[in-house]
Amino acid sequence: MAPGQASLPRSHRRRPASSHRRGLLHLAEHGASSLDTRNLCMAGGVALTCVGNGWILAAGRFNLYIQPAAHDAGTALGAALLIWHWPRSSSGPPAAS
Repeated sequence: MAPGQASLPRSHRRRPASSHRRGLLHLAEHGASSLDTRNLCMAGGVALTCVGNGWILAAGRFNLYIQPAAHDAGTALGAALLIWHWPRSSSGPPAAS
Protein backbone atom coordinates (compact mmCIF):
# COMPACT_ATOMS: atom_id res chain seq x y z
CA MET A 1 0.00 0.00 0.00
CA ALA A 2 1.31 3.44 -0.89
CA PRO A 3 2.22 5.87 1.89
CA GLY A 4 -0.81 7.72 3.18
CA GLN A 5 -3.36 5.25 1.82
CA ALA A 6 -3.70 3.33 5.07
CA SER A 7 -5.67 6.19 6.60
CA LEU A 8 -8.15 6.38 3.72
CA PRO A 9 -11.30 4.27 3.65
CA ARG A 10 -11.27 1.60 0.93
CA SER A 11 -14.04 3.37 -1.04
CA HIS A 12 -11.93 6.55 -1.24
CA ARG A 13 -8.90 4.64 -2.52
CA ARG A 14 -10.95 3.31 -5.44
CA ARG A 15 -12.42 6.65 -6.53
CA PRO A 16 -9.45 7.92 -8.59
CA ALA A 17 -9.40 4.76 -10.73
CA SER A 18 -13.17 4.88 -11.16
CA SER A 19 -13.03 8.54 -12.22
CA HIS A 20 -10.18 7.81 -14.62
CA ARG A 21 -12.18 4.94 -16.14
CA ARG A 22 -15.31 7.05 -16.61
CA GLY A 23 -13.32 9.92 -18.12
CA LEU A 24 -11.45 7.69 -20.54
CA LEU A 25 -14.63 5.95 -21.70
CA HIS A 26 -16.41 9.31 -22.03
CA LEU A 27 -13.63 10.64 -24.30
CA ALA A 28 -13.70 7.47 -26.39
CA GLU A 29 -17.50 7.63 -26.72
CA HIS A 30 -17.42 11.33 -27.61
CA GLY A 31 -14.75 10.85 -30.26
CA ALA A 32 -16.51 7.85 -31.77
CA SER A 33 -19.92 9.51 -31.88
CA SER A 34 -18.53 12.79 -33.24
CA LEU A 35 -16.92 10.96 -36.15
CA ASP A 36 -19.62 8.28 -36.48
CA THR A 37 -17.13 5.43 -36.18
CA ARG A 38 -16.26 2.52 -33.90
CA ASN A 39 -12.59 2.74 -34.88
CA LEU A 40 -10.42 4.28 -32.19
CA CYS A 41 -6.71 5.01 -32.69
CA MET A 42 -4.70 5.98 -29.64
CA ALA A 43 -1.24 7.51 -29.47
CA GLY A 44 0.83 9.22 -26.82
CA GLY A 45 1.13 8.59 -23.13
CA VAL A 46 -2.48 7.55 -22.58
CA ALA A 47 -2.01 4.75 -25.12
CA LEU A 48 0.61 3.26 -22.81
CA THR A 49 -1.97 2.74 -20.06
CA CYS A 50 -2.69 -0.98 -20.37
CA VAL A 51 -5.45 -0.90 -17.76
CA GLY A 52 -7.19 1.96 -19.58
CA ASN A 53 -6.92 0.12 -22.89
CA GLY A 54 -8.48 -2.89 -21.19
CA TRP A 55 -11.42 -0.75 -20.05
CA ILE A 56 -11.99 0.45 -23.60
CA LEU A 57 -11.84 -3.07 -25.01
CA ALA A 58 -14.10 -4.43 -22.25
CA ALA A 59 -16.74 -1.84 -23.20
CA GLY A 60 -17.10 -3.82 -26.44
CA ARG A 61 -17.98 -0.80 -28.55
CA PHE A 62 -14.66 -0.01 -30.21
CA ASN A 63 -12.11 -1.38 -32.65
CA LEU A 64 -8.96 -0.26 -30.87
CA TYR A 65 -5.64 0.45 -32.56
CA ILE A 66 -2.69 1.56 -30.45
CA GLN A 67 0.06 3.33 -32.35
CA PRO A 68 3.13 1.15 -31.67
CA ALA A 69 5.64 3.95 -31.05
CA ALA A 70 3.47 5.79 -28.54
CA HIS A 71 5.13 8.11 -26.05
CA ASP A 72 4.44 11.43 -24.35
CA ALA A 73 6.12 13.79 -26.84
CA GLY A 74 3.08 14.11 -29.11
CA THR A 75 5.10 13.75 -32.31
CA ALA A 76 3.11 10.73 -33.52
CA LEU A 77 -0.19 12.59 -33.34
CA GLY A 78 1.34 15.72 -34.88
CA ALA A 79 2.73 13.72 -37.80
CA ALA A 80 -0.63 12.00 -38.32
CA LEU A 81 -2.44 15.35 -38.38
CA LEU A 82 0.08 16.77 -40.85
CA ILE A 83 -0.38 13.85 -43.26
CA TRP A 84 -4.18 13.97 -42.85
CA HIS A 85 -4.38 17.65 -43.82
CA TRP A 86 -1.53 17.81 -46.34
CA PRO A 87 -3.36 16.35 -49.39
CA ARG A 88 -6.37 18.58 -48.67
CA SER A 89 -4.26 21.73 -48.70
CA SER A 90 -3.22 23.53 -51.87
CA SER A 91 -0.18 25.07 -50.20
CA GLY A 92 1.47 21.83 -49.00
CA PRO A 93 2.86 21.14 -45.55
CA PRO A 94 3.86 23.99 -43.26
CA ALA A 95 7.48 25.12 -43.50
CA ALA A 96 9.80 23.95 -40.72
CA SER A 97 10.91 26.73 -38.44
